[in-house]
Amino acid sequence: MKCDNERINEALRLHQLDSATSWQFHPTIELLHRFFDLFDATLFPTTPLPPAALSLDRTRRTTLGHYVPGRNGTGVRYNINLNSIWLGQRSTLDQLVTLAHEMIHLWQDIYGKPSKTGWYHNREFCRMAANIGIPSLPPRGQVIKITDPFLSLCREHGIDDPVPDFRSVEENSTSSQGSSTLKKWSCQCRPPVNVRVAIADFDATCNRCGRRFERSE
Repeated sequence: MKCDNERINEALRLHQLDSATSWQFHPTIELLHRFFDLFDATLFPTTPLPPAALSLDRTRRTTLGHYVPGRNGTGVRYNINLNSIWLGQRSTLDQLVTLAHEMIHLWQDIYGKPSKTGWYHNREFCRMAANIGIPSLPPRGQVIKITDPFLSLCREHGIDDPVPDFRSVEENSTSSQGSSTLKKWSCQCRPPVNVRVAIADFDATCNRCGRRFERSE
């Protein structure tokens, strides 16, 4: 399927980069545009993406970012938004994971088969995420793992933030004997993100609030 470039998206990019220099998010939008181009050329080499309309609007706190299929409220297509609430509380690597995640939604909208059910991340999406090297779902109740080629690409271009990599399970999980050996840790989000891990010296930072998990029982 051929993707059509939207002239307004190209104009928006020029405005964000060249005219909106006093904008508080100007450094962030520069970074996102730079890595959008890099990810497009490197992670989607055979299925090039059209220029996206990148935005940094405030949305609900439970959302890190989203892709708008079709046209948004101003009639723009290929809109990728990162929630501005979290920009100052998340590492650059975390933000780029969200960008790549939403780029998969854009790719799927043009070349793939987006889910028509309540399961937003279908097998096609998860397979593409695994090929790129990023989690397909928010990191609650699963292995948090960022791998290559995504990680190496970020490292090659100066992003050296630490990478969380640990196994967590849902708060109410128990062992087959009926009692869990996993210890509960919580962050300072409201509501908090809770994880249980079998590591005595567990040391990790929440992707949402940017603070370390602490033992809560």
